[in-house]
Amino acid sequence: MLFKSRLSVLLVSFLFVVAACGNKKQKETPQPDASEGTYFSIRQFVSDQWETFHGQPFAIAKIVTVNGKTDSIMTNADKLDWGSIFKIFFATDISDPKFLGKYDFSQFADDATASNNYYYEAKEPDLFTRKLHIISDDVTNKIKSIYIETDQKTKWGSRIQRLFYIPVKTISIQEFESTTNGDKKELRVEYRFM
Repeated sequence: MLFKSRLSVLLVSFLFVVAACGNKKQKETPQPDASEGTYFSIRQFVSDQWETFHGQPFAIAKIVTVNGKTDSIMTNADKLDWGSIFKIFFATDISDPKFLGKYDFSQFADDATASNNYYYEAKEPDLFTRKLHIISDDVTNKIKSIYIETDQKTKWGSRIQRLFYIPVKTISIQEFESTTNGDKKELRVEYRFM
């Protein structure tokens, strides 16, 4: 009995020492701040979409409108220049930690559409990505649509983009350019999945 009692005391003492050493180690290792993290990643989302739908035989209507003149063509997913489309969307990515704190973030539910809305708006005027609005299904959390606005000013003019994506339905890229000499160009390229 005396042996069991001493063994219990030793075991309890050992556990206290281990716990104390563990606590000391935790104090020495800086823990990440709860506010650290990243914003939504367009790159990761596009990559996920590519992994999910690559190789599917989608027929696609490509509609191009330049300064009010429209042309269209029927094509398929295998013949599109996905690299140039991805490049436009990748340029808007705000997931790098350097963007933390540079966007106002709000989240709200929309019961009428059974959706969750995530909205990012740039705090600083020189940030390329001005707005990012993501709508997801409130049950499955699958993304229903993404809307992005960009703004880029140079000494020669400015370019505003509006990008819109509904998974496996629509990709829309609008660009509005104006130069300091007054020239304007309006381009809209829309891809409709059939």
